[in-house]
Amino acid sequence: MPAIEIACPNCGRKLKLPDSSLLGRKGRCSKCRHGFIMQAPASPQADVTAIHFAEAPSPSAAGNMQFESEGADENIDADSDKTLMGISVRFVPEAPAARAPAQAATLSAAASPALPPLPSASDIASLSEVLVESSSDSDEDNLLRVRQMRKKSKRQRMIFGGVAAALALALGLGAYSFSKPSNKIAKKGGSRATKAQAAEDEDSVAGAGHPGDGAGADEKPGEQITLNLVPNGARIIIHLRPAELWQAGSAGEEFRACLGPLGVWMEKTIQEQCLLAPSEIEEATFALIPASREAFDVAVCVRSRADLKRSDLITKFGGELVDTPKPHYKGDERAWIIGNGNRTFAGTPNPKENAESLAESVDTPSTTADGVQALLSMTDRKRHFTLVCDLDSVRLGSKTLVPDNAQKFLEAIVDFFGDDVDSVCWSVQLGDAEGGNNFKSQVLVRNKLSRKPANLQADLKKKLAKVPSEVFEIAQLTHPKKLGEKKIVGRYPIMTKMVQELTRFDTGHRLVSMKVELPERAGPNLALGTLLTWNQTTLPGFGSAPAAPAVAAAKSNLPDKVADRLKKKITVDFRREFMYKAMEFISDEIGVTIKLDGPGMKEVGITQNEYQTFALEDAPATVVLQKILGPKNLILVVDEQAKTATVTSIPMAERKKLTPFPLEPASK
Repeated sequence: MPAIEIACPNCGRKLKLPDSSLLGRKGRCSKCRHGFIMQAPASPQADVTAIHFAEAPSPSAAGNMQFESEGADENIDADSDKTLMGISVRFVPEAPAARAPAQAATLSAAASPALPPLPSASDIASLSEVLVESSSDSDEDNLLRVRQMRKKSKRQRMIFGGVAAALALALGLGAYSFSKPSNKIAKKGGSRATKAQAAEDEDSVAGAGHPGDGAGADEKPGEQITLNLVPNGARIIIHLRPAELWQAGSAGEEFRACLGPLGVWMEKTIQEQCLLAPSEIEEATFALIPASREAFDVAVCVRSRADLKRSDLITKFGGELVDTPKPHYKGDERAWIIGNGNRTFAGTPNPKENAESLAESVDTPSTTADGVQALLSMTDRKRHFTLVCDLDSVRLGSKTLVPDNAQKFLEAIVDFFGDDVDSVCWSVQLGDAEGGNNFKSQVLVRNKLSRKPANLQADLKKKLAKVPSEVFEIAQLTHPKKLGEKKIVGRYPIMTKMVQELTRFDTGHRLVSMKVELPERAGPNLALGTLLTWNQTTLPGFGSAPAAPAVAAAKSNLPDKVADRLKKKITVDFRREFMYKAMEFISDEIGVTIKLDGPGMKEVGITQNEYQTFALEDAPATVVLQKILGPKNLILVVDEQAKTATVTSIPMAERKKLTPFPLEPASK
């Protein structure tokens, strides 16, 4: 089919389309950045009411264009294999002056802002196949946009470096990403999706379930998170209560400490984005708005703990005052607005695109995807942390949401939910030891029409049941150098097992709920366990046992006699460590296999699971062993020929006529 040439209605630049399948969609001029509905140049006054697309457009075109649906704000997935019907086309006159004010207002209100067609750097090559410029300066324009997007992408990696890690903390889903580093879940056959269209007509009407429709019926809903003071089109919402998380001596302070560098990153990011210290902010909402197929703009809405001086805020904002539609301040890089009252303000990048909808959202919540909106209606803004996201947007933006070392992590978390999930909401309430409140985590999953809630629940149950064993396999491949890290990583599998066993599943209308309530201590432990285990998987040589040659070399330098090896000085820090685990650690440190004589130990009422809680620094192994064995009437028997040592009881040694090895008490 011959190419079609159309003109930008704003500047007149000629744009070429490969065929007519792209007509009726929203495009953007690469010269003046004006967005408009692409129409055939012939018979511009034709009253076209609907177009039937027999097949989806090519990925190169779909990544940079938008559909607009009459009476709906939901974007249609251009990569879907479903037939697209009922797409209404609006006529835009070629001359800017000819556009009536009423028509312009209608077009502005109806246009979906969710996927602005500004391309990422990786999309420039594909874009050239769709929009072939005739002007001589097109190469310079493209090169400039490439440089801008590369710079922006690098900045986004810094801003969102911790989003993926946070998603795994409470449910142990990070374990899934460790064992599934790169394998995508295969898409289900088209036949099932086709049957679901007919079988679940009732699900095609309205959103998701509500608290009380099965899932979530046992909890009283709190005040929900809204999208006031947020530009249109947000696809990922992160809501925090910084003042509570940064309160000195609180559970939040301990939880952040367990996040290590991620906690430091959070504080720096909040300070930069919100213009206030975290301890001064009652609530902060971060809204990620697609700026291209892969990159996001980050808008923020801040509610302070105390009233703020408007003059101080305006000084921080900078920019020029714009009176309509609401007074706001528009600069080159960001736009800012003060909400109703003196405690709320909001900002957004890309002011040319987002400033107007930010101002309009002061009194009316902005629009977003149906799935995100449905789950927002079930949130509680009093929870310490809430994340609501459109899963397809996360999948598309994974390259810019997190740094390179977390790519597989985020992809595997998305794969855990699979292709039958539309959107996800995850919220956390930290425990409070003084108040007797438990740690609570809830994941709400909105299914697509291709899978019924009951079937999706069964899928997620099976996946979650596999997590502990997969974590155990991963833990065996790690080689933490520090004793504390080694102990925490070793305990992480049993942590995930407890989460898996205590998670309650429920279903509602287009909803699967996963809830878990744990003792207050579980929050920090899960955070630290997930962080340290994930960090081990990012180290060079993970899983390849690179330390084996070094261990062999170390053992070759050990004294020949076991008695001499037992004199080696070691450092231990046992905190409720099982005896058999303590012996394994000592054995590795001195290069001597230490066996536990279970029957002999039972004669004096001692088991291998006796807790050990003490610390010794730079002490001979004989002193450490005496600390463990002496109070229990246990002794150590050395076999120099076999290069082993055995722990047994005094009565057993006397009957077998075994000679105890002399151990020495710790010096006072």
